[in-house]
Amino acid sequence: MLAEIKTVKNYLGITSTTYDIVLAQILKQVDRYIKTDLKREVEKEVYTNDIYDGNDRFIQLKDYPLSEDDFTFEYNKGDSETPDWGTVDRNDYELYFEKGLIDMNSIYYGKRIFRINYTAGDNDVKEDLTLLAIRLTSKIYNKRKSEGTSNESLENVSFGWQALLSVEDKMTMDNYRLKYFI
Repeated sequence: MLAEIKTVKNYLGITSTTYDIVLAQILKQVDRYIKTDLKREVEKEVYTNDIYDGNDRFIQLKDYPLSEDDFTFEYNKGDSETPDWGTVDRNDYELYFEKGLIDMNSIYYGKRIFRINYTAGDNDVKEDLTLLAIRLTSKIYNKRKSEGTSNESLENVSFGWQALLSVEDKMTMDNYRLKYFI
């Protein structure tokens, strides 16, 4: 999770446990929304038997940065009925750990011929992503009783609910979005 219930409650100034279930549901959805938009999991994750096609110069992995200690890159020398996995020669590719990108020096042809095992993501979630998750959870929590309302006014005071993501929120997400290189 990008944030914890206790940090959301601190942000909202809530000390009781009355709304913990609601906040947990909202935070879970916000966490999935952000990760889906970023096209990556962000936190450290182990990927096993991740399958990719050949025929391309670049292979963009599902997350970054890659752990340098835990990476295996194999190709199928057999066929889909009788696979025969062998290690891809280290001279055949460049590995960009910070981008989660493999640049092939030699082209291997075929569909679903690469099998890659790796660990990727951050040990600690960046503070701006954590704050984004907290802020979005708080916005949804505060807005939940006025769903469908776009503008509210009380005597001489009037305000409109802004879009869920501000310009700053979108910029934060752009900094961590998985970018595919072609």
